[in-house]
Amino acid sequence: MTAKQRDTRQGPRTRAHGRTRGRRGDILDAALVLFNEAGYNLASVQDIAVAAEASIGSVYHHFEGKEAIAAAIYVEGLADYHRGLLRTLDRERETAEGTIKAIVRHHLGWVKRNRELARFLFTSRDPEVAGAAFDELSGMNRRLFDAVRRAMEPWVEAGDVQRLPTALLYAVVLGPSQEFSRHWVAGRVKQSMAAVEPVLADAAWKAVRA
Repeated sequence: MTAKQRDTRQGPRTRAHGRTRGRRGDILDAALVLFNEAGYNLASVQDIAVAAEASIGSVYHHFEGKEAIAAAIYVEGLADYHRGLLRTLDRERETAEGTIKAIVRHHLGWVKRNRELARFLFTSRDPEVAGAAFDELSGMNRRLFDAVRRAMEPWVEAGDVQRLPTALLYAVVLGPSQEFSRHWVAGRVKQSMAAVEPVLADAAWKAVRA
């Protein structure tokens, strides 16, 4: 969610934090690159300040500490992903197959457009970050699953889609795409997103159709 961006002021912001502005945005952009390249544990607030061309005081003015910076990247990145998926669910309502395949297309397209951010979302497992973002992420996930459930219910009732718990349905639909994306951002696979999209979309539909 990764081609490495060395220029922290131009690369990640256009992809990962297009809506951020000013010093806060500089800090998030610099931190994203450092977390991906050095790892969360090895990147210090001092490192982030230097990379962002900001003072330590400026960093602490915007964030309580490194975990808060990482949590902000995680929450804002996932929020952007969710907004796109919710728009997809609102737009794709003609057929169950079209809806399922559109979910896969959104996932792969978002990862392609936000490779550095996707890489961070896939690899960030630090307990400090998870704790700092827990409440916001829990609420976001509940809202997303509610939207998926509402979107799928007509197709379930019509007998087009299997009746599964929403979290399980979501995992079945996006599991293969998620796994491919993890390998793609790490540079372990050579296939393009365009090449695998129809295969993964078709697999998702076959996995959940009734």
